Amino acid sequence: MLLGGMLLPLAEDLKTISTRLEDFTPSLTTRVYDIRGRLIGEFFTERREYAHLEEIPPLLQKAFIASEDQNFFRHPGVDPFGILRALWQNLLNLRVVEGGSTITQQLSRSRFLDNRRNLERKIKELLLAILLERRYTKEEILEAYLNQIYLGHGVYGVKAAARLYFGKDLADLNLSEMAMLVGVARSPSYFSPYIDFSAAQRQQRRVLRRMLECGFITQEEFEKALSTPIVLSGLEKRASLCP
Repeated sequence: MLLGGMLLPLAEDLKTISTRLEDFTPSLTTRVYDIRGRLIGEFFTERREYAHLEEIPPLLQKAFIASEDQNFFRHPGVDPFGILRALWQNLLNLRVVEGGSTITQQLSRSRFLDNRRNLERKIKELLLAILLERRYTKEEILEAYLNQIYLGHGVYGVKAAARLYFGKDLADLNLSEMAMLVGVARSPSYFSPYIDFSAAQRQQRRVLRRMLECGFITQEEFEKALSTPIVLSGLEKRASLCP
């Protein structure tokens, strides 16, 4: 009865929820320039620049998959093996070091659900992830995720984050920068290089190690990325419509 009571309201909302990914139009940043073309201000409710999947370097896509959801292209939205792996790692470390949520679950949670942590929301998250996988391609889900993900300091999506941290376009990121950017996603309030650079470096190494284990990079690329200096662009004062 309890499960049925949760499923019925969700089923009633499915038509509305399922169309929101197709009509995914997140709020973007508005830039204001002077007559000489110099940036003088930015206005946003969520600081974001939308990037289509073909604009996002394949290696950056692989870095997120290696870090967050190694079975992304094989599971139906929920990954039981990933949940068991995360549970085992957390038990070994006696603390939470890894989550079991897939990329699709993370998208369903951040885009469609509230922030409450309870059984009802978790069940909805699991069911919605499966429904999204049936409705959309992996590529569509990955594109939405990479534009929805929060990466700290009011920034959403990888395109705006690349500018925030490194002052670069996505196409200009090197492997070292990509790995640090992906590492921030685990917990921006702890792993932003502007907050704790050493913690950001530890996450960067974790991401690179995962990429190596997945066969996405070679040992030589792994070592080169670790030895490549990170140069941050510096936090800028920006105007926002948000208080």
